[in-house]
Amino acid sequence: MKKIFTILGMSIFFMISFSGCGSALSTESTPEQLYSDDHSIDMFVYEDAAYVNVTDVDWVKNETFEKDKYIGKISNTGVTNDFNNWDATLLAIGTEIYESDNNQILLASLGEKFVPYMKYVEG
Repeated sequence: MKKIFTILGMSIFFMISFSGCGSALSTESTPEQLYSDDHSIDMFVYEDAAYVNVTDVDWVKNETFEKDKYIGKISNTGVTNDFNNWDATLLAIGTEIYESDNNQILLASLGEKFVPYMKYVEG
């Protein structure tokens, strides 16, 4: 009987000990946190997620992205806190945003040029 209580006690202890381990695994940085970490960050918010300029990322430099469907335009610029959809840190008001042929990349139209932005995901 003592052995059963010992095993039961250890099982409960381990369940309690490990139950909180998974709660911090899926943290996603907010646009406010990203701006706080880097005041020069070039990003905008779409569908409540931050999209960051990835022009200088090696694999992006070697790719060509084709403009696809128009999805919206920047409505506020110079935003540094309380970000909402279509707010940007650097892109001008009215900058058109398009999907691309790569589902990871959105394109900002800057005249004849399309600048790639990628959803920021930690990890």
